[in-house]
Amino acid sequence: MNRWFHFGCGEHKLPEPWENFDRDIDLREPLPFKSGAAQYIFAEHVIEHLSIQDGLHFLKECHRLLNEKGVLRLSFPDMTKIGVDALPHYANHLKKHTGKRVRTIEEVWLSIATDWEHRSVWTADMARRLVKAIGFDQIITLPYGQTILHPDLDGIDGRHLSEGLELARAETTVIEATKLR
Repeated sequence: MNRWFHFGCGEHKLPEPWENFDRDIDLREPLPFKSGAAQYIFAEHVIEHLSIQDGLHFLKECHRLLNEKGVLRLSFPDMTKIGVDALPHYANHLKKHTGKRVRTIEEVWLSIATDWEHRSVWTADMARRLVKAIGFDQIITLPYGQTILHPDLDGIDGRHLSEGLELARAETTVIEATKLR
């Protein structure tokens, strides 16, 4: 069986064959699925809501759930991507959603680290190294909304639907990691 799991879907539920999960599954616990059951796992802007330890547990569970050649698509806000050019987009976003006003990129970084119920901060390099340490292979970083090797994953990102395309592109790192053994 090749199941497609979407964790942390929020309001952005994907159509079948995706199985969408949000707060109905505790990602800090063992996931209630058979080992090797999944072809795809998509976790968009969810890992930063877990502590580092819980995030690593979740990634290990993803590795367990994926079958051989299964793919994890992981996306998260990456403060190292956000440069001065993104400051106006993020400033508008913060003002709209929290009432906060930011004037510097450092204030944006502080918001990513402390607001939005975030419990950890992830970067592209950190995520690539940790998923490799867990046992994933063929790890690639992609532009938001795109894939190279897996057409089934093309266009599934939904962050832009609530936050706007410019902000989603400016803050989001996307990694696809394949389990080859």
